[in-house]
Formats: sequence, C-alpha cells, structure tokens
Amino acid sequence: MGISAGPWAGLAELDGIAELGLGWVRVSHEMGWNSGPGSLDALQVTVTEAAKRGLKVLQAIQKSPHVYSTADIRGLTDFAIRCAQTGIAGLEIGNEWNNAPTFWQPKEWPPVTDTLISSQVTAQVRSMFPSLPIISGGLSPYAMPYSPYNYWPAWWDNAPTAQAAAGYTAYGLHPYCYPEMPTTMMEHPEWNPWAGVDDMRRAMFLRNTNTAIWFTEVGCPGFATNAPVIRGVAMTEQLQALNTYAYLDQWQLLSLPGEPIFIATLNDGDSATTSLERGLGLVRVDGSKKPAYEVVRDRANLTYK
Repeated sequence: MGISAGPWAGLAELDGIAELGLGWVRVSHEMGWNSGPGSLDALQVTVTEAAKRGLKVLQAIQKSPHVYSTADIRGLTDFAIRCAQTGIAGLEIGNEWNNAPTFWQPKEWPPVTDTLISSQVTAQVRSMFPSLPIISGGLSPYAMPYSPYNYWPAWWDNAPTAQAAAGYTAYGLHPYCYPEMPTTMMEHPEWNPWAGVDDMRRAMFLRNTNTAIWFTEVGCPGFATNAPVIRGVAMTEQLQALNTYAYLDQWQLLSLPGEPIFIATLNDGDSATTSLERGLGLVRVDGSKKPAYEVVRDRANLTYK
C-alpha cells in the first residue's frame, strides 16, 4: 500500500506516510517544469529521504503542458531514464492518458499516439534497467470509449508486437468511482472501473501478456463542512471513510499478490487547491486526521498483499 502524493512529496509528507505504516509513495515530476542538470534534484531528494524512512518511490512521468505527439518520444525517454537513475523503485509511463483534455491532448481514438509513446519509452528504459518495475500509465475512469476496460485492448492492439516487446511489469489503473460506492454498479464497467478489472485481465490473457494491475491512484474527497454535492450525494468525511474502506475491500478481493494500491492523497490540497480534489486528503489542512486516515492506517497494519 502507498500514498499517491501529487506532484511531489516533502519531508513532512514522507514522515506522515511512514507513520501510516505504508510502504510506497507515488509522485509525478513532469518533463518541462525546468531543465538542466538540477531539474530532478527534488525527485532525488524524495528518493533519498523516502529510503531513510523505509519507503519506495513510484515516479509517474508526464510532460508539461499535457500536449503529446510522437515527436516527444525521445524527450520522454531521456526524462524517464534520468528519473530511473535517481533510484526510484518503480516508473509509471504516463498519467491518465485516456483522459483528454486534462492529461492528454489532442483527443484521439483509437489511442495510437499513446501506444507508440508508451511502448517505445518503456522498451528503451527496460533495456537499461532490466529489473525496474515499469507500469503503463494509470487509466482514468473516463467516459466511453475511453473507459479503462475498453481503452486497454485498443491501446494494445494498435501495435501488438511493440507492446509485447516493451517489457511492462504491470498495467496502471485509477479506479475512482465517487460519489458512488466502488462495490455498486458491478454490472457496469463503463461506470465503475472495479467492475472492469476482470475484463481487463481477460483482455491481457487473450493477448498473451502478463495480467498484473497496479492501482496507482484512487481516492474520495471528504469535507467536514459545506460538503459539495455530486449526483445528490454530499461529499462528507463520513462518505470518504466508507468509500475508502470499500476501495480497500475491492482491492483485496480483485487484486493479485504483489499488486499495490495508492491512496490519493495524504493531505488536503496535495492534488489540487481549488477543485473538488482539494478534499482528497486523509489529513485536514490544520493537521488533524479525518476518519479515512484511521481506515487506511488500520488496513496497513493488517497482513495483506
């Protein structure tokens, strides 16, 4: 288990993740934020300080701004290699590239450009780091035809030979489904990504690739006061705790050994400060802990995969 911390994780955040009893932290330093020899100094500090606390770092590569073409393959490959050289324990190639225009532009179907970038960057990094876990970009619970269970086969089939040769360790999934509970709508994978996990594994099996899935980001906002309402449901801290408990139940039921889950986020405001996602944290802005914090801590201290 781990925390998806947002773009970076400071020392206090690493302390908090270790206090929870978790083993991983996910960050996403983006290519284009800055340049030069020191452009990944912050990631290096995170990796070094995380190791002191017994934590492993998963780095999700993206480009800033989130506009992509095959001309970015060389740059993203170099960036990914430099990230790997910091000593990260895992590399995620992309972040919700099925979600356009937020994380991928221009919108494209079938997702040929994503296929080409993912497979070629992965292959080049794999050739230099044969034992590094490399995860395909976590897929967002986006509307059809971009829903994860439908997107993944199309993403693979654009270039099956290149995909098979790339060397993925696992495939990323971000199975958000708030305000609904992740245990509902299990007959509708187009609405509930957890309902599509078995479909994704079946598609992987039929294409003779490994069926490992890493749940690299998932969470539910929770607010103590003035809770926003989505589809008639108030996003309270109580709902966040119940939803987080159900996420972890689904993970234990549907995951295979060695497939981690990353809860977004440790602190309110780590992912966003103005949108609904500002309430994703397990800890309020004043440092006090929400009910969902106890849910994650209790589960982390049990013996699960």
